[in-house]
Amino acid sequence: MKRLLSLACFVIFCAFVGLINAVKAETNEIRIGWQPAAFFEFFYAQQEKLFEKAGLKPTFVKFTTGPPMLAAMKAGDIDVTFGGMPPFIAGVAEGMDISVFCFLEVGNTSLIMQSSEDITSANQLVGKKIATIFGTSAHWTLMKYLTAERIPLKDVSIVNMGISSLMPAFTNKDVDGVSIYEPWGFKLMSVGGKPFGPFIGASGYEQAAIYWGRREWMANNPQTMKMFLAALDDSARAIAEAASISEGTVAATLHSAHERLRSLLSEVHR
Repeated sequence: MKRLLSLACFVIFCAFVGLINAVKAETNEIRIGWQPAAFFEFFYAQQEKLFEKAGLKPTFVKFTTGPPMLAAMKAGDIDVTFGGMPPFIAGVAEGMDISVFCFLEVGNTSLIMQSSEDITSANQLVGKKIATIFGTSAHWTLMKYLTAERIPLKDVSIVNMGISSLMPAFTNKDVDGVSIYEPWGFKLMSVGGKPFGPFIGASGYEQAAIYWGRREWMANNPQTMKMFLAALDDSARAIAEAASISEGTVAATLHSAHERLRSLLSEVHR
């Protein structure tokens, strides 16, 4: 329900922005960068064409992780996107004119180890080869955890891999573990991986789930933004009223295990 309230608040905020901006004709076109991640309200809205029903003309641009979306945002190839906080912070640090316009509740990443690795303490990660995607929430979480456990980063082999390489590397046992966000952690567990570390629930390793976009574009298209958030709000409302309706949608979109998604949905609406 937190998501529903957050979205509703930002719809009101954008309505106010619409009143104070100069009146101008808008095309209602919006280029949305997306990636496979546990943003159920987006995927249900996309599946049920709630964006189009709200009056938008959306173009959906697929990515596999946050850093490439940041590059596309910098080039002006997409208008809005979603994901974790690190890519957004990197964009701000680079001087990009971007802004968060919707802050949802937090989520967690996962550290998944090979089933043959009997890891019971952080010190046993020394000498292990762990793959992640640099510049993502999962990378940040892994670095924070190792630092908190006083494990020198030089003592763990942390390698940068794209999503398309992570699964084969894990199944072929080329790496000892993977630090990644969902739904990929679930996929790794489905092939025998074992989760390790305090990355579940209110553990101090949560990541903000945010929507963000190009500030100038959003300021120049307040009605389009209102429609976008209204569609997300309608989707969150539908999911809150009957959580099971999104399960098939998300499973088809993310190719995640049925029961794992049911568990994740319960976390979203707790």
